[in-house]
Amino acid sequence: GGARRHALMRRAAAALLLCGAVFAGTRVGYIRSDWRNSYTLKDAADVGEAMKAVEGIAPDARFLEQYSNGFVFSEGTVDGAEARNPDDPTVYRYQSIDAVYERDGETVHVTISPLISGVTTEQRGEPVSWNGVTLYTLEQDYKVVNQDYVKTDAEQRLEEAGQLIFSYDDSLSEPEQFQQRYVSWIEDQMRYSIYTSDTSSQADIPELVQMARELMGGE
Repeated sequence: GGARRHALMRRAAAALLLCGAVFAGTRVGYIRSDWRNSYTLKDAADVGEAMKAVEGIAPDARFLEQYSNGFVFSEGTVDGAEARNPDDPTVYRYQSIDAVYERDGETVHVTISPLISGVTTEQRGEPVSWNGVTLYTLEQDYKVVNQDYVKTDAEQRLEEAGQLIFSYDDSLSEPEQFQQRYVSWIEDQMRYSIYTSDTSSQADIPELVQMARELMGGE
């Protein structure tokens, strides 16, 4: 259902935080959800409290209850995650705030993550400069699989080229694949991301960039 899809999308977005390592000549280790450190945010007030509580996110981080294009805040989560690159034995555990916005059946996510060197600091995509900040835009294919999934030779080539990102969920009965549109930038020592949540969303890259500008206080 929708809640299931939203959880998969959040895991996919977390996987994207690591994919810059692909372009650095390494392959991503793994990214997993840490459900013990995840919880629901029912309203905007809960988001404000989470900003005070989550390590690495400022209490005055940017947040809007609605956007001029019609997307309105619906709910949110604090998402726990753990990540590791194959060249670094360190397992990084952190939390991000994920705000869900809805418009006529469409869903868009706005996520705030703390900066963790080599994990959430990596960027990919086409750079777009605005008001002194560089935004990165990307359309990315994802595949969510079980931990013991065996990748085909074609999938390994796509992964090495950065064209396919894998995320892992051992509760899946079969793999799920989808595409995501994504805008990300770093501001005030935090990483902001705005992305589509499923294939039903009509929001394209220019619209997501406009939402980013609006969130940053522009027009």
